[in-house]
Amino acid sequence: MKNPYPQRPARFRHSRPAFPTALLTLALLAATGCDGLGGASEADYLERADQYMERGDYAAAIIEYRNALREESRAPTRAGLGLAYHHHGQHDNAVSHLERAWHQQEQPDLVLPLARSLFHLNRLEEIEDLDPPAHLTDTEKAEFLSYQALGLVRAGDTESGHERLEQARSLDPGLAILHLTEAEKAFRDGDIEAAFTAVRAALDADEELGAAWSLKGDLKRVEGDVDAALAAYDRSVELRPDQITERLKRGFAHFHLENMEAAAADAEVLRTGAPGHPGGHFLQGMIHFHQDEYDQAQAYLEESLSAARNYRAAMPYLAAIHLENGNLTQAEHQLQRHRALGESTSMTYQLQARIHLERDETDHARRVLANALESRPELTPELGNLLAAVYLETGHTEQGEALLRTSIEEGHATPTMRRMLAQVLVERGEEDEAAAVRESTAGESGNTAEAEAMTHLGAGRYSRALELTREMIADAPDAAQGYNVKGAALLGLDRVEEARLTFQEGLQKVPDSISLAMNLGSLELRMGHRDAATEVFEELQRRQPGHPGSAMRLAGMALSDGRPEQAAEWLEPAIEQAPDQLQPRLIMARAQLAQDRPDAAVETLAQTLERHPEEPEALFAMADVQERRGAPEEAVDPMRRLTSLRPDNATFQFRLARVLAASGAPEESVVALREVLSLNPERMDARQALVRQLSLMGQVDEAREAFGPLEEAGPDLPAVKAQRAWFEARAGDHEAAAKSYSAAIEQQPRREWLAERHQVRMAAGQTEQALSELEEWLQRNPEDPGARHLLGSTLVELGEEESAISTYRVLLARHEDDVIALNNLAWLLRERDNEQALDHARRARDLAPDHSVVLDTLGVVLLYGDQPGEAREVLETAFDDAASTPDIGYNLARARDRAGDSTGARTLLEAILQEGGDFPERNEARALHDQLAR
Repeated sequence: MKNPYPQRPARFRHSRPAFPTALLTLALLAATGCDGLGGASEADYLERADQYMERGDYAAAIIEYRNALREESRAPTRAGLGLAYHHHGQHDNAVSHLERAWHQQEQPDLVLPLARSLFHLNRLEEIEDLDPPAHLTDTEKAEFLSYQALGLVRAGDTESGHERLEQARSLDPGLAILHLTEAEKAFRDGDIEAAFTAVRAALDADEELGAAWSLKGDLKRVEGDVDAALAAYDRSVELRPDQITERLKRGFAHFHLENMEAAAADAEVLRTGAPGHPGGHFLQGMIHFHQDEYDQAQAYLEESLSAARNYRAAMPYLAAIHLENGNLTQAEHQLQRHRALGESTSMTYQLQARIHLERDETDHARRVLANALESRPELTPELGNLLAAVYLETGHTEQGEALLRTSIEEGHATPTMRRMLAQVLVERGEEDEAAAVRESTAGESGNTAEAEAMTHLGAGRYSRALELTREMIADAPDAAQGYNVKGAALLGLDRVEEARLTFQEGLQKVPDSISLAMNLGSLELRMGHRDAATEVFEELQRRQPGHPGSAMRLAGMALSDGRPEQAAEWLEPAIEQAPDQLQPRLIMARAQLAQDRPDAAVETLAQTLERHPEEPEALFAMADVQERRGAPEEAVDPMRRLTSLRPDNATFQFRLARVLAASGAPEESVVALREVLSLNPERMDARQALVRQLSLMGQVDEAREAFGPLEEAGPDLPAVKAQRAWFEARAGDHEAAAKSYSAAIEQQPRREWLAERHQVRMAAGQTEQALSELEEWLQRNPEDPGARHLLGSTLVELGEEESAISTYRVLLARHEDDVIALNNLAWLLRERDNEQALDHARRARDLAPDHSVVLDTLGVVLLYGDQPGEAREVLETAFDDAASTPDIGYNLARARDRAGDSTGARTLLEAILQEGGDFPERNEARALHDQLAR
């Protein structure tokens, strides 16, 4: 890595110092990174890849195999890359490379890994086209046949699937995948009990078979045990974190249990990690839809359709939002699209009927619902309520009563429909029969009013739902649900203040209700009542210490108010109570960063990654924190892991390129930037960074080639002008280069371009203009230490040491711990004011105790102060740390001689002179050696 401190001038001479160029390098260091690692051959990459594979470091192996493939595309190399992806759990990439390797050169050893990756991707139908190699053991062949059997079962060919299953069972009956296939077959046959038995057997054989946990979750959902389903999905996601389907299932389980924060966390992972898949956008849209946040819901639902134009699941909800907003034509358009892609659902029939009702087309509404029930009577529980209500509300009482009676007789009626029939009978004066109908609802539903209210809420009939909540609250005044439903109905009617009072009343009656507290607190926030929201969430914390949802809300408010310490106090118990939840830990890291505690944020994120090692949000947050704390080299690993997880994400690749450049790996940065452009050729920021990096590496022709599209796309952009200036300077046209740099700086003042223009001016001998431009810049930007360093180094180079001393003193007045300024000022004052020079040198040493340049300066200042003993001690350390740098060795020899060790001085001088390298003090070193040898 390039030395970040400036070189000192030649020792004990009054000639001009030798460090201005290094200072210029320092000014550019933040943009350019450090020197690269040098090129490597295909054999080097493959050797490192094999070593990483043996150690189980598959992410690192992937990088080496990819580098090797860029050298030459060989089938064994691509096979190795596919296997590395397979072991790392990146099965999409594994399949891609294993299949390509197979087509390049058939390799029997690839078949089983390929089948395993296809299984993880649920692409089982492709395994059917593979032939098991002869060398497989019985167990391996049974595994392979089980994959094929499972694919056949899922494709509906249960007979052929059964045959393969029996073949597998004859070879090894105890395989987990075999039991999983049995479970899938039983599930599809409707034998839930047998499916459960087989799933248990699969998990007994392999407790880490994620697909078995997923199927267990599906079975639990069928049973109606969503909590148990969620637990199974949790385990499935833990085992297969990159599986979109598993996380989507878990997200919807959280959604149905109204764990909205957890559902949103899964949705966020899906949206950021798989933005091209509609599921994450849809889930986030459903969360907002459930919370009556229709504008946000619409945005996410539309995003899901952008990801997959024919994603039917989103269409009815978009139609419902358009209907709610009065956009009947758009609502109908979404329903038509849904209908064109498959069979209508109870929801779409309801929505279509509601559109007709909004248009006062009651006959059309009746026909839609009646035709639906005629062809699909099983939908009576979902549609019968609405059709009966339409009949009754439009005066068609006989038809409504007939529908209700028929539904009851055929066993399709809901408790709400029975209540509607009872109401018809009461209005006709038939009290006895009405009472009998009401009595028949007993035991069918724990709360028929609640069921009916929820029906009306779902259909947007908020007034009717509101009426029913009176009965719900009267029947159960100490239950939270009545107040929750009433508040929701009032919000639907846009009676926000009444909804707020309802939630408050409910919370007074049921003070321990988490749902009421969260609803009230969220509504207070929505209304802008931050103090009231804080009070609600704080009370919830008192009753439920560490409750994650309210803790995150409180922490979020504290952060936005600039109180990160308080945010951290709220989050600590939440993390303790829910240690596996991702979001509280991520918010905690933000709070710690806001407290200027980056090391604590790193520790928090490290603990997060121990629990979520392949969580994109956590990896990205870790890289971000490491960059902010000035440790880009520590950001490289999380970004490598992130790009390995998401190799097709251009944004992640670009961030990797940035940290590689900043950490001193320009060649690897270039590789990453080229990867960005291969993923998205239109990313001009990546092309600009590539041109810049190639330029700094001296690869002018390649830089010019990459610059072409950039210049064509934006010839007047300041970055383009600055890059054009670089090419002009490289060609020796200093006048044109300075002009181009000035034009770029005028549009966008950047110190980096200032430094490069300065270098051009100096090369052209335009010293006065170079200094004038620096001084003008510092008048406008007096707090810019980099520009002032550049001025100081230039003044030293010009021999204007008094002015340089003044410049460094101004720097230290503004930045008292600037090590470079302390070091350089100490050197300049070594003879003028040795006592002050020594003070500056010691302060620099205290701030950078391990840096050989700073130690060397201190040693020289001590020599000028006639303290050869301490000077020798300091310079011995500097020489050891600097890997025997000859100029430091020369100063050490002088110190040894001055301290009375002439033999040690002569021996050292012989060694550094024999190495043959050039250094500024070589002649002085030769003269001293000859003097000591006499």
